[in-house]
Amino acid sequence: LSGEPGRYRAKILVKPRFVTDECTRCGLCTGVCPMVAPDEYNAGLSTRKAIYQPFTQAVPGIYVIDPDICLNKPPDNIVCNRCTEVCEPRSIVFTMTPRIVERGVSSIIVATGYELEGGEALKKLGYGSHPNVLTSLEFERLVNSAGPTMGEIIKPADRGHPRKLLLVSCVGSRNEKYNSYCSKVCCEYLLKQAIYAKNHGVEDVTLLYMNDIRTYGKLFDNLYRKVVEEGVRIIHGRPQIIGYNNGGIRVRLEDTRTGKTDIEEFDMVVLAPALKPPSDLRKLSVLLGMQLDKYGFVSTNPANPVATSQPGIFAIGAATGPRDITESVVMAWAATTQAALMTKPTKSLEESVTELAVGEEVRVGVFVCHCGSNIAGVADVNELVRFSQGLPNVVHVESIPFACSKPGLERFGQVIREKGLNRVVIAACSPATHLPIFRDVARKVGLNPYLVTMVNIRNLDTWVHPDRRVATEKAKDMIKMGVAEALRLRPVKQLRIPIINRALIIGCGPAGLAAATALAESGVETIVVERGDKCGGLVAQSLIKALPEGETAYEALNNLIKRALRAGVRVIFNTTVREVSGFAGNFHVVLTNNEELDVGAIIVTAGANPITTKELGLDDSRVMSIYDALTGPPKELGNDVVILDLCGKPYCQSVMLNLAIRYVKEGRNVYVVYRDMMTVGQLEDIYREARRSGVYFLRIPRDGSWSTHVTINGDSMIVNDVELGGPVTVRFTSVLVNTPMKPNTEDISKILKLAKYDDGHFVEAHVKLGPVDTMTPGVFIAGAARSDVGLGEAITEGFAAAGKALALLSTGQIVKDSLIPRVDPNKCVGCMMCVKACPFNAIEGKPGHVIKINEAACQGCGACVGECPYGALDMDWPSDDAILAQVEAALAEGAEGKVVMFTCAYCSYWAADNAGIFKMQYPPYARIIRLQCSSRLSWKHVKRAFELGAAGVFVTGCRLGDCHYITANYNTVRRFENWKKRLKNIGIREDRFQLRLFGAPDVTDLVETMREAERVVKTVTKEEIEQTKQKTKQLR
Repeated sequence: LSGEPGRYRAKILVKPRFVTDECTRCGLCTGVCPMVAPDEYNAGLSTRKAIYQPFTQAVPGIYVIDPDICLNKPPDNIVCNRCTEVCEPRSIVFTMTPRIVERGVSSIIVATGYELEGGEALKKLGYGSHPNVLTSLEFERLVNSAGPTMGEIIKPADRGHPRKLLLVSCVGSRNEKYNSYCSKVCCEYLLKQAIYAKNHGVEDVTLLYMNDIRTYGKLFDNLYRKVVEEGVRIIHGRPQIIGYNNGGIRVRLEDTRTGKTDIEEFDMVVLAPALKPPSDLRKLSVLLGMQLDKYGFVSTNPANPVATSQPGIFAIGAATGPRDITESVVMAWAATTQAALMTKPTKSLEESVTELAVGEEVRVGVFVCHCGSNIAGVADVNELVRFSQGLPNVVHVESIPFACSKPGLERFGQVIREKGLNRVVIAACSPATHLPIFRDVARKVGLNPYLVTMVNIRNLDTWVHPDRRVATEKAKDMIKMGVAEALRLRPVKQLRIPIINRALIIGCGPAGLAAATALAESGVETIVVERGDKCGGLVAQSLIKALPEGETAYEALNNLIKRALRAGVRVIFNTTVREVSGFAGNFHVVLTNNEELDVGAIIVTAGANPITTKELGLDDSRVMSIYDALTGPPKELGNDVVILDLCGKPYCQSVMLNLAIRYVKEGRNVYVVYRDMMTVGQLEDIYREARRSGVYFLRIPRDGSWSTHVTINGDSMIVNDVELGGPVTVRFTSVLVNTPMKPNTEDISKILKLAKYDDGHFVEAHVKLGPVDTMTPGVFIAGAARSDVGLGEAITEGFAAAGKALALLSTGQIVKDSLIPRVDPNKCVGCMMCVKACPFNAIEGKPGHVIKINEAACQGCGACVGECPYGALDMDWPSDDAILAQVEAALAEGAEGKVVMFTCAYCSYWAADNAGIFKMQYPPYARIIRLQCSSRLSWKHVKRAFELGAAGVFVTGCRLGDCHYITANYNTVRRFENWKKRLKNIGIREDRFQLRLFGAPDVTDLVETMREAERVVKTVTKEEIEQTKQKTKQLR
């Protein structure tokens, strides 16, 4: 690396992949490769070949060759040609060599991840000596449904199922011999793994915590309570592996709470190793000129945790210390935002395309892909071509060896133009991965991309049904369904809605200042509304005297305020928001000072305030909160100070410990009464310093109430200490309470219609992947309004939220495919059912009046269409006609031997895709119809399937809470129960109408659903089906 911030020159070593971009991911090469190695992605629990795909959802998904185990030693010594012989696209090139690429870059982001502790720390606990002693990462792959055992917990030693399991925390963490810091995520994921184990049938699960149970994050306590409810045994203590007995692992367990030591035998032991910096991070730090901390992680600014010691170089995630997914995503957005401030903006050029005229005559083209032998090696492609030629309105059919290859795509576009095709069906692989590719080609040759559809005869057919006749017949059905859909496809136009290049920040604390600064420096007009009379929030008012960031906190706040003012941020003090209307890109805001604003994005950083001691029932003149002690004139505390930790969160505890250390240095006796210490990551240093400085710690039970275990008797406090095993009496002159924080979200949540958790924090769009997004597009959250955070975290979240807002505002307009429901005013009665069903508040109206859909806010899930009982709503894609046409085509022949299965385009369809990738065979009775969301499903679709004689109808979708459209699939569940009652009332067996919710990795759930479809087909009688057909026709 050379140059300076904003003008770096980077030389990048690109190692050869030995596979070109022409790779179609057919997998034939892997099948013939003779060389085997441990699969890194599955933590060595399975094997891979020398040529392999790193993992199924890798981007790009192209195969690579591992030269260390390949028989060939390119480029000179080529002794094996098995893979090149079967590769029809000729994408394997052994003459590739390493190359240096030089690029000019304005900034650099380091995201190098972590390594796991190995060596002695694990060996002492039997790792490497017994195959049934696993690391937590290995166990994670075992319980994952896309892992080496498809989610089945199997003992590596004998392939049996464990009955008794021990999970051990802090292996190499919080230990000065190995790593004195806390690895942060272990306590939580061990709780998760304990639940997984119970759900997978492990009878006896024990969690061994060396010390605290650090459920430090948002909603993490819920998981702890779930573990307790599941009957998992939790022990605090230390383990020692003392031997093995007939495959069992004998462990001496020391329970530090009871003082007892027992010897138990477990079938499997799982160790949670410390998270360490990557071994080559030090070398990288020298190349980039950035400093590392004493543990070897990238050293960052405490008040801006993504900024390294080198300007223009940022670090995120576990490169900076142990981090969880939420923190890593927030840091990624924060670093991207700050990096973008150093980059000159560029304008992208749009291609000009003349759109083909779509006349009244429907001309369908069908392309059947061979995909090497993946399709053609199982199904009879020639028969599929002949069959397709006889389908309605089909004017052209051809087979292509590899439709997604460069020659295949060129041929695809050429035929559309030459044959005048205005509807296209590609019978190939997955629309989830490849439909955008074919649509893009169609768009470039002038055909509206929504006039192209795909049928997945690879993943859903030839990869799961090896029988040639079965696969061919199912493929015929699928192509017939695809053509039926194509006949009813409609062109979808793009919407372009101008965006107001102005942002509103609610709150002028650290998060708000960071967000405002980033937006203003990016050229966005930025307005901050602050209810108080100055910026800085609670930090500036009181906490700054005891922050773990020390003097850095002063500098950070002052610098942010100066930068914000210099960038032109306008701050309106003593004002709040009264009303908000509009949608993403176009909000109208009315303030309490009667000023009206039009803004494109809103970021809520409303902050929080400590709960008072009176609210906690501690009404005693000698008792005050830490915040009271830090504000106003100096308080007379006396020589004996007791601190009650009612907060239990990392940042407030670090403030508490800093204060305790200061009081000890002043000559006072300090006692901290707590449940669990949550000083995660490098904050462990503060906890260790407090203990060494002479602060006394008294621990009450985690689940015990304060009133039961802490009592005040005159000038003495009696604490029931669980570690000493009895009451401890402490004399005090004052009591400080580390009180919890209460977010200032009550009023603004009602105005913006934002959901809150029970503790008052806002509900994010996705707790892991969308932590600063809300369920309302264009509205973002950061700081204490989102979660319990410290100064550095608040600033990071502020930058992250600004990045999200910039991603919206910088486009200048909202460009989206118009997948907007159309309202038939002659049918709409203004019942408002659709308004309640919409997860995006995109529908407006009054009872008894025709509703109106906000096109900018609508995300196209179709929940409203599925809800409408009057048929007043429909979509151009997927239209009711197209869905019904697929149902009718699927059931045109042999309906009694088929189950119609509706999937969402995301989780459940991806699970079906992944089952194909893993070649998991299942019965061929289900016919899948892919919807954008399961909530798009209407009663008319279910009714029609039963009217036509389907053996069953299965509805599948995302798990609740994981829906791509936030809460849309809650509608699915509610409707399903109503429809189920309706069908039950006319005598239809409950098992013929089922709802299954599972995630993309849950391939075993998908396979089980397919087996259930077979069971339904084989148990339903012709008489039942005939009765069903007649009775459903009578239903409305």
